[in-house]
Amino acid sequence: MDVPVLCFEIEGILVETAPARRAALTTALAADGLTLDDDTWDQVRSLTVESAATRARRLLGAPEDPTAVTLATLRAEQAFADRIARGITVAPALLATLERLSAVARLAIVSRAGRREIDALLERAGCTGLFRPILGADDLTQGLPAAWTRVVSQTQALFPGQHLQPYLVSDALETVREGRRAGLGTILVGNAPAHEAIEADAWIESLADLTPDRVRGLGTSPSGDPL
Repeated sequence: MDVPVLCFEIEGILVETAPARRAALTTALAADGLTLDDDTWDQVRSLTVESAATRARRLLGAPEDPTAVTLATLRAEQAFADRIARGITVAPALLATLERLSAVARLAIVSRAGRREIDALLERAGCTGLFRPILGADDLTQGLPAAWTRVVSQTQALFPGQHLQPYLVSDALETVREGRRAGLGTILVGNAPAHEAIEADAWIESLADLTPDRVRGLGTSPSGDPL
């Protein structure tokens, strides 16, 4: 029997971080006289902090400057940490939902957030200890497919003898597409038009809709080649 491994992106799925992320990046770029507009934010919002700072500077016409990128990254990380320390918004009934899911699946995190940020978000959300393994931005240097493969291998080591079937849980269509190309099952979360929702193996409006029965019904063979 296949055991699902649900690979969650913590940001936008478990915890709403977009307003804090945008404010933090705005603060970081403002120190260099740059203004983060809506179009630029839309193009960088799903990236890691360093990648977002790099691309935003480029889109806003700033010269290539690795030192400036490093400083902007540090400012953005500190501003984000300050904001989440004041409070975060978690998905409705988050803890109850995750506890129900843990009865039928293994729960893991593969996130663009840094590991310290992930730990802080999980602690504030009351979800510490529910996810194994946890991979953050530092683990994504070889790309998401490599990180997903690593999750499966680490989960297999934790639970030997089980036949694991990985599914990614994301609110980003591009991530869903990348997951399908890698052979993972895919679950798209959030408001999505029908022509986008059908690209995933399952679509749910919110995390609370991901019930154990829904997980059991996902099937044993996702689209695409095996991971």
